[in-house]
Amino acid sequence: MKKGRIDAYYGNVIIEFENSLKSTEAIAKEQLREYASGVWSKEGQPFRALLCVATDGIEWKAFLPRHKQDQKRAPRPDEIVLEPFYEVTLTPDKLREFWIWLTSLLFRTEATNPTAERFSIDFGAMSPAYIDALESLRRAWTEIGKSPEPKLAFETWRNYLAVTYGSVGNESEELTTLFLKHTYLASVARFLVWAALSSGKSSGKFGDIANEILSGEYFRTKGIENLVEDDFFQWVRHHKSQDIMGPIWERIIAQMRTYDLSRIGQDVLKGIYQELVDPKDRHDLGEYYTPDWLCDRIIAELLPSKGFASVLDPSCGSGSFLHAAITHQLESNPASSNPESLKAILNNVVGIDIHPLAVTIAKTTYLLAILPLLKSAKRPVQVPVYLADSLFLPGDVKQYELGRKPGFEVKFGGQSVIIPSELITNAELFDPAINACAKVALDHAKSEKESRKSLARYLEKAVPGLVELNDSEEAITALWDFTETLSRLITKKQNSIWAFIVRNGYRPAMLREKFKYIVGNPPWLSYRYIADPNYQAEIKFRAVDQYAIAPTSQKLFTQMELATVFLAHSLTTFGELGARLGFVMPRSVLSADQHETLRGRKYRAPFLIDGYWDLKEVAPVFSVPTCVLFATKTKEQPAGTMSYTIPATEWSGHLQHRDVGWAQAKTDLKKRETNASLIYIGKRNALSTSSGSTEPSLPSEYLSRFNQGATIVPRSFYFVRIQGLTSRIDPDKLYSAETDPEQAKLAKKPYDDVVLKGQVEGRFIFLTSISKHVLPFVMLNPAPVVLPLSVTHGKPLLVSVETMRKQGFREFAKWMGKAEEIWATKRGDKAGNQSIYERLDYNRGLTSQIPNALYIVLYNAAGTDVCATRVDTSTMTTQFVNDHTLYRADFQSEEEADFLTGILNSNPVNELIKPFQSMGLQGERHVHKKVLELPIPLYKSIDKLHVRLAELSKEAHRSAAAFVVTATLQKSLARQRAAMRNHLKGTMDEIDVIVEKILGR
Repeated sequence: MKKGRIDAYYGNVIIEFENSLKSTEAIAKEQLREYASGVWSKEGQPFRALLCVATDGIEWKAFLPRHKQDQKRAPRPDEIVLEPFYEVTLTPDKLREFWIWLTSLLFRTEATNPTAERFSIDFGAMSPAYIDALESLRRAWTEIGKSPEPKLAFETWRNYLAVTYGSVGNESEELTTLFLKHTYLASVARFLVWAALSSGKSSGKFGDIANEILSGEYFRTKGIENLVEDDFFQWVRHHKSQDIMGPIWERIIAQMRTYDLSRIGQDVLKGIYQELVDPKDRHDLGEYYTPDWLCDRIIAELLPSKGFASVLDPSCGSGSFLHAAITHQLESNPASSNPESLKAILNNVVGIDIHPLAVTIAKTTYLLAILPLLKSAKRPVQVPVYLADSLFLPGDVKQYELGRKPGFEVKFGGQSVIIPSELITNAELFDPAINACAKVALDHAKSEKESRKSLARYLEKAVPGLVELNDSEEAITALWDFTETLSRLITKKQNSIWAFIVRNGYRPAMLREKFKYIVGNPPWLSYRYIADPNYQAEIKFRAVDQYAIAPTSQKLFTQMELATVFLAHSLTTFGELGARLGFVMPRSVLSADQHETLRGRKYRAPFLIDGYWDLKEVAPVFSVPTCVLFATKTKEQPAGTMSYTIPATEWSGHLQHRDVGWAQAKTDLKKRETNASLIYIGKRNALSTSSGSTEPSLPSEYLSRFNQGATIVPRSFYFVRIQGLTSRIDPDKLYSAETDPEQAKLAKKPYDDVVLKGQVEGRFIFLTSISKHVLPFVMLNPAPVVLPLSVTHGKPLLVSVETMRKQGFREFAKWMGKAEEIWATKRGDKAGNQSIYERLDYNRGLTSQIPNALYIVLYNAAGTDVCATRVDTSTMTTQFVNDHTLYRADFQSEEEADFLTGILNSNPVNELIKPFQSMGLQGERHVHKKVLELPIPLYKSIDKLHVRLAELSKEAHRSAAAFVVTATLQKSLARQRAAMRNHLKGTMDEIDVIVEKILGR
């Protein structure tokens, strides 16, 4: 171990080797506690940060030794708690990760190359630095979190975050932890810029350096004006917080000095940013940063190869696109001098984000990209990255008429003032004017001696250009209103962040039609996830009234992507005429029904989608299939287009890892440049490189005959295992039943622990099939279910517990009584919104099923391919109902059922629906009724092709039934279905030929 008063986290490792960690882990941990106690006893205070590792060479377990923070003496071994923070079992696929981790802790004889991966190991969620810091930040927040200014910062931060994520919940502990994570990363980002500017060299004490960094004083001496402002994270400068955090910041600075920051070539903070910034479960929405190689390619595709150009990322996140844009423009203009390049970059490359932490990280990324140019700055550098909502929501800025001159209502701290638009749209005047007002407001709060006149005199010196406004007197009056209001908030100790918010939040008003290129990865958030009703209303206004880009179906409206509205607004608002846009988007924009207005060019905004990149065959990239849309701002808005063709590039390949740069990615990836057209099935459209109809058509008449089955959930209530079920079920007999153990294993929370047992009257036992029971042309053994369903005169009706008791069916009444109690307990307050019976018969999925059908055609609601079968109900041991994972239609004619099953299982049908299916990482995943949008004709017994298809389908049903009896099927459903298709290949080939003719392909 290294010695010294201030230590980084590397080199402070105690390792205990054992022969077999599985059998002697307790002994190893005892030894580690003794070693840690010995080191702390020998060296005394301040107790250095230690890491303890137990290993047998294969199993590696790392711990952080903890002791009471207020302890004056070194702890005894029994007073030390070993807190786990890393564990790995060495396997070939883990070797790289393990080696990076181990070398980061033990071996740093040379300055470390600063990569995003290495930075995540040193400062990310599994690092000792983060674990130590979060614990200390929590103690500091407990001390000062209820004070007015920290409390205001927290509340305002939460409001901004709610815009980012739709909602952030009400769990105070979870939300506080997230706030502390953001505070940690904002501080680390600022330390990183210090290390880059100073090369880690300093003659001062690390504690003093930390204070200079976090106050922003260090950066201001270096000519960087706005990296550190009075933002949400300045509470760490409170004296009580400094006392607690000082040793932590010192160790992080020491760790930072081990990097060779002259070698930064990427956005090194993005990995930690993703680990730490988001509330739990939000990554499912696709909120991932864009990998370097993709940022580089989009920038290279759009920006000129020579000269500087204006670029905006209106949702810049950690700043990856900003970094790529800066790098591209500097490399494209080697002859430009440093002062010229710096001025061009600062004037042209701009970022906006509504995420409070993203702005700090993006500023850091921006500064690291222009680091070589900073020494040439002739005036203080204002990094052009702003905390604002690019959609200009939720109504913080509303234009008013001040006499004849337009102005904006500026809201802050529950107050508002109206500022002339001539001032608010002029960044060179607005920022220094707000800063000047903040200084005068501070003096006014102390003395109450300031006035409009004294402010005007100060503004003459601080903002000389103000007098050149057409109505400077009106502007000064508005600024005095702002100053007075801010002064009152200062008196209440509620002012700390308002000048920062006002300077940033109204930035979009200053950037209208300023940019030639707009790039980024807009927020992937469905309308239904936006919790704030005011924000929802504003989004709805943009989507429906302003841009008319929303889906016309109310059912689809809640699925509308914020990204689509963002695209229309960003290009229309910020782009100059002819501006180009490149946005990373969910691939659903190419085919999903909620984006039909965008694809059909039926919106009310002056732009055209004029190309895309399809990334569905690239891995790993995002958690959901992705594409890149390109668009151009036009003079006129489109009037809607039935069909058109645009360039498309299909990328494919497997990357070594997600965050490779383009130099590596270009060796792993291939691309095929082709054209895509707007194609149709029925009235649905999709942008696709596949062939298809270029005109809408009428759907099949079978469309209305199919319905989705019942939502038989929670499954633990209904899916059962029944003893003695060998023959046709007697409706009057009692059967012993219990929750099917297989279904219990698959049950979702909070019903995963539910097991019901009891006797059940036979009349309440049904058979059902779920998607996994259906293979092409065959249904595997259906599952028994118990349901509160009575079929009277051919009509299914739900029956309550009380009704069952009155009718003498007391055993199943007991069963459903237990289910009702569990439902009420597990659902809590939500139980009153929907009863157990309403959930079971949602959309009449259960009671609409016809019990007397002779033949049923079933096909899967989801899956890569359609799998259909004909079911003969006369062979069932009891009545049959189908689950919501299948669609069902009833037939009296076996030939018609076979005809339709043959079409649904055919390869031509599956190929035709592929461009219209939603995508998951494993491929196409939803079928629903899309297949019935195809022009499938009604069965005609006089049509020879129809009759022959029915015969082949019947033959396939016989062969499939025999196959499942004799074959050993694998567990994977996909492989079972593939095996069946392979078994039936000869018949399927004949079916495909006939289906091609029937569909007129």
